[in-house]
Amino acid sequence: MLSQIQKALKLDWPQLYYVTHHMHKRSGRSHLDIFSDMLKCYKDEGYTWLNYLTFGFDEIIDPEIRSSYLSEYRDNTKIIRSCNTKENMEILEDKGQFNRYFKDFLGRDSLDLRLDSYSQFREALLKHKVLFIKTPSDCGGDNILRIETQGISDPKKLYDKLLKNNQVVVEEAINQDPKMNELSLKSVNTLRVATAISPQGKVSVAYMTLRFNTTDAHIDNASVGGAFTLLTEEGLIKYPAYINYPREKSYSVHPANGMNLIGFQVPQIQQVKDLVCTSAMVLPHSRYIGWDVAITPSGPVLVEANSIPSVELFQARIHMEDGRGKAQLMQELLGLSLR
Repeated sequence: MLSQIQKALKLDWPQLYYVTHHMHKRSGRSHLDIFSDMLKCYKDEGYTWLNYLTFGFDEIIDPEIRSSYLSEYRDNTKIIRSCNTKENMEILEDKGQFNRYFKDFLGRDSLDLRLDSYSQFREALLKHKVLFIKTPSDCGGDNILRIETQGISDPKKLYDKLLKNNQVVVEEAINQDPKMNELSLKSVNTLRVATAISPQGKVSVAYMTLRFNTTDAHIDNASVGGAFTLLTEEGLIKYPAYINYPREKSYSVHPANGMNLIGFQVPQIQQVKDLVCTSAMVLPHSRYIGWDVAITPSGPVLVEANSIPSVELFQARIHMEDGRGKAQLMQELLGLSLR
């Protein structure tokens, strides 16, 4: 009971009210009916309130169709526990460790101030016009700094401040392919590409999702206006871009530049697939990884990896052509029984 009370206190109740009211207007169901159903889906199957919204469960009430969607706390948890080792998860979730382990696939300079010296940091400031500074384990775009190095008057003071704030991962800015620049004003537009390795050792690309910013932010995370859309196997945008947080929106036309999104072809898509499949075999005992990939003029590069990829990025109902989720696909690729 105490743990349930603690979870309830941590909920973003204003956001939850907005979501419930939004779905009430969309489906015609009462607020109480939707909230009670959300709670039941969470308790019985592990669907979060954001899963419920993204998968359209206010309108999808057929239990068999609902079960085709992977849930965050039951299905994703089972996949991660079955397909990742603790040691590999530590590598994937620590950005400094990840950069060292996959340095041949980064395509850019990086430092870890826990290991690298002040003199190396100073050299990076002199070498690069823009640096991105990160904490080792934050996600969702939290605690990322973009620094223009020409404006730094006291490098040692900055170095000490970064160490104090645990902002120890320093990376050269990515030079994005001009075609990808069409999608956003300032951000690098990344692909979330998941790899799945079967029990027999066969690696496959499970899905590819494109993310881009709809504002003038320098990152493409949903918390700062990032939208996402599921790509076809050929890397084509076929479905509207979607935002599920903090307010549900969808776009077929880019809201910032008026660009028609449907039909956009992501460049170098076969190279992207080759990159993630090669990277996956570096850690073959991590059988399910969500790779964040950027595309540069000289080829795709790894940005980071996710040992617990969101189930929403590849299952938004707006992108499900047959109205069903991807549970069956993931069972087949990973050789797991989830249903």
